[in-house]
Amino acid sequence: MVRTFSIITLLSFGINSIWMNEPPHPTYPISQEVHKLIQTKKAYVQPAPETDWPGKHFIGYIIVEASVEEVYNVIYNFQDYPEFMPYIINVDSVPETKMENFRYYLELPFGVKYQYQISAIKYQSPEFSWVTWKLEEWEKNNIEDTWGQWVISPYLKTNSTLIQYQVFTDIGHVPLGLNWMVNRLTEYSLPDVLTSTKNWIDVNEK
Repeated sequence: MVRTFSIITLLSFGINSIWMNEPPHPTYPISQEVHKLIQTKKAYVQPAPETDWPGKHFIGYIIVEASVEEVYNVIYNFQDYPEFMPYIINVDSVPETKMENFRYYLELPFGVKYQYQISAIKYQSPEFSWVTWKLEEWEKNNIEDTWGQWVISPYLKTNSTLIQYQVFTDIGHVPLGLNWMVNRLTEYSLPDVLTSTKNWIDVNEK
């Protein structure tokens, strides 16, 4: 079942972006241990606090040697994702939609394919930016639900930028013996998502 956003949630999107500029999904405290790890420029991924949703929800962090603006420019350029994101082979922009919409096409090992349509909302400033997305109705969607968020901010008192990433994924019915697909699309791929983003920024935004 596609997770629908209530009127209150949609209104909060607008209020946040106009008045508070806060991302619509919460961010989570970072422990000292995680700070020490990400300061080595490694990605860190952990499960989000427990919920009763049927899918998987994870949070990840990484530090990038680039400005907030440079990081935002890469993250919001969805159609470049096939160049560096794991499993994404194509992203199409969808015209004539109220919000910006994109169709993702993914290919996993053994020819397993997924496709789905999302809408995206963004906020950008030199000091702090975010991008959030959610699944939209499309007759060719073959996952149950997904939503997520990138939050991009200066890292402490340095010239680096902190990326806080979270994603929820429910791919729906999984045939017996194919649970590896869920893991590939969720926790196993998330360090690669963050590391690949960092590496792409290192090469293309300098």
